[in-house]
Amino acid sequence: MKTCIFSAAFVGVLLCTSCCHTVARSSIPSLATYETMSLEELNRVASDPLAKHADKAAAVFALFKGHIKPGDNLSQVRQVLRNTAWVDEAKLYYFFIIGGYIPVDMNSEDRTYSLHLVADNEGYSEWVIYFQLAGRSEWGKSGEDGLAFLRGNVGSGGASRIKEFTLCYPDGRIERFNPKGRTETNIK
Repeated sequence: MKTCIFSAAFVGVLLCTSCCHTVARSSIPSLATYETMSLEELNRVASDPLAKHADKAAAVFALFKGHIKPGDNLSQVRQVLRNTAWVDEAKLYYFFIIGGYIPVDMNSEDRTYSLHLVADNEGYSEWVIYFQLAGRSEWGKSGEDGLAFLRGNVGSGGASRIKEFTLCYPDGRIERFNPKGRTETNIK
């Protein structure tokens, strides 16, 4: 998996192609099914090399939505994301310069990412998770640190915590999870 650094010029294009793209609801698996599965089942589906891409992505979304909370530290996230083979099929983008609308808090004290699940060769996915990690990384290590965090490893700036995250579904629905609670938006 490779990481990319985005500047403000690409932020608007990335957001519109990733978070605002709509598809027919029939291509989205029944998310209610995934939300009732155990951690073990979700981790198995997310990392199953034979599972459909949409099923893998739905399982990862259910792991975040049902089991990760803003403020969770590295060890708490690692207890949820037990098998992270799915990370190798994703594309992680680190926002070095933030401008425009990103559906998580924007500040210069923390690291902001977008994670494109089961991305194609160009890095595109209909399933995107935006997330922010507390603190900074050593210069040039932010992308590597984002991957390390997802895999349960300490990054260059030490152990971190997830400040907030946003799930962007293929049908245009956006769910934002921050310390104040959960909000939902529909973009059609």
